[in-house]
Amino acid sequence: MTKAAPPRPTLLCGDLLDCHQTFSRLKTYISALQESNLSWPDYISSADRISAVEFDHTGDYLATGDLVPLVRRLRESLLALGENKTPFAQQVYECAADVCIQAYDYPEALKCFQQLLSLYQQLDDDDDGQQGQQDGNITNYTPASLALKRWPEVAAAYVAYFKCIPGSDALDTAATLRRLPRHVLASQHVKLALSAIDCLSTGNYVGFFSLIDRDTTPPLLKGVLQSKVKGIREHAMVVVATAYRVVPTAVVLKWLGLGMREYSSLLRLIEVMADKGYAGALCALESVQMDNERQAEKLVFK
Repeated sequence: MTKAAPPRPTLLCGDLLDCHQTFSRLKTYISALQESNLSWPDYISSADRISAVEFDHTGDYLATGDLVPLVRRLRESLLALGENKTPFAQQVYECAADVCIQAYDYPEALKCFQQLLSLYQQLDDDDDGQQGQQDGNITNYTPASLALKRWPEVAAAYVAYFKCIPGSDALDTAATLRRLPRHVLASQHVKLALSAIDCLSTGNYVGFFSLIDRDTTPPLLKGVLQSKVKGIREHAMVVVATAYRVVPTAVVLKWLGLGMREYSSLLRLIEVMADKGYAGALCALESVQMDNERQAEKLVFK
């Protein structure tokens, strides 16, 4: 697993004013990501928007990781200045988490999750949790400050991280859950994370892919779950090839979390498995090659 880079004081932004200016510049950059699959929060205003054409395709732009060092500089600068427990720091950390997930830089994303959870807890303690506690309704608890609205999302991504990311300790999931307040633990986002963990533990790959495709699955959690997709699809293909002789192509696409228009992705997956020497994939590859001018209606594994 790629490790997060250690702090480098020489790369700090400067004083607090410099941090604000850097963040304004960062908001201008990431406004081009509005067209991506990630729903950016309210810190991106209409005044920050620029043409995405400047950055080519947003996914390609972020795949270079160009923004990750910038948000890292911001985080470390606020920490060095002792300004890491402020509302401005919260905006920076949330922005950094979004950027790191989009760039698939999971170690840096983990740092953001940890900083945010600590900050949310402090803000909640300062606010005394007045709203929602008066009637004792935990499930429908709403933090008094809208600043805490992403707490369940970050908590869900953090909980799922230890199951999804190679090299992390799965025991940390239980420890994380014990530290979460009851209203966060009872949130729909955390429940989705626990459902995903259950699917991974029981081999329910169809259920896992359906969770990723849900509109209610928050972006940060979806980004963490995406880290498992490649490996899960390969393993699921082995299971299908072992258990069945012939399966309709449409059914296999559904089982693997692929849309009907993603037949080419299925073919690439079969080719990868065939290259690894799986007999069922080799048979399936032969069957689809006979229908190379159109989508094969069925896959023959034996």
